[in-house]
Amino acid sequence: MSRPTLHNALRQLHDKEWVQYRRTGLRTVFCLVNTDDGLRLPSDILLQPLPRPAKWIWAVLRTLDRPVTYQELRSLTGFSLDTIRESIQQLLHSRWLVMEGTARRPMRLKARNPAESKRQVEIEQWEKQFTDGVRSGLSRGQCLLYLIVRMALPGSKILVNARLPGLTNPLTDAELEIDLYLPDYRLGLEYNGPQHYTPTEWFPDEVQFRSQRARDLIKLGLCRERGIDLFVVTLQDLWPDQIWRRLARKAPVREIPDEEWHLVRWLYKHIRRYQESVHRENGAAG
Repeated sequence: MSRPTLHNALRQLHDKEWVQYRRTGLRTVFCLVNTDDGLRLPSDILLQPLPRPAKWIWAVLRTLDRPVTYQELRSLTGFSLDTIRESIQQLLHSRWLVMEGTARRPMRLKARNPAESKRQVEIEQWEKQFTDGVRSGLSRGQCLLYLIVRMALPGSKILVNARLPGLTNPLTDAELEIDLYLPDYRLGLEYNGPQHYTPTEWFPDEVQFRSQRARDLIKLGLCRERGIDLFVVTLQDLWPDQIWRRLARKAPVREIPDEEWHLVRWLYKHIRRYQESVHRENGAAG
């Protein structure tokens, strides 16, 4: 929605006394919605290509959440019986209503929100990916980084813990791994928790820290020699918007659609939770 459209909508709502608003800053507005405990429609149903009577009837059924008769719906909405029947059929066909039991009166129609159900399924899929990743041995930070990258580049090949030709520690002959590698763009991403920069409570050994630090620097140098861009992500850098901006310099990062706001919120919530847990643990590893 453009800014002029938003301003125009606010003015119309204000003129009709649906909202009160005032500017509190250059780019901020305080809004107060003038409403009582009447019907509330989520944006999901408002954005559906359904006739207005169907949306209104859905809101009534959802609010009542009990068996109703056609006559009761007619009394509550003011719509004709034909309009009510047609609207119910449209809602059933689009799965915004489900019929429970038989179709006898008083009928039991249950209001559903398929958009919300779809969001919940997608969130559960992300929860499973995150849990499976941690169980496989990845750190929480690595799992979150993977989901951030996957969201921005859904069709791109992403190798996890990639071992590439030539990435061998010259001091030990051990193969070095890149947390995430995108071969199409010769781009790697490495999540470095606090233990990569200083001994921590969970990784207090100074010798191990120095060895880890040496491996990190060797890996960075070898990637540069082989024309691989290696992005190092720290705990403080672990934010979707920051990582997407960095990715956009090397890969065709998509614009995240509004319909995926729930996944973005999921990411930020889990990142904050992860960062807070690391800080509570006084620098524990991810």
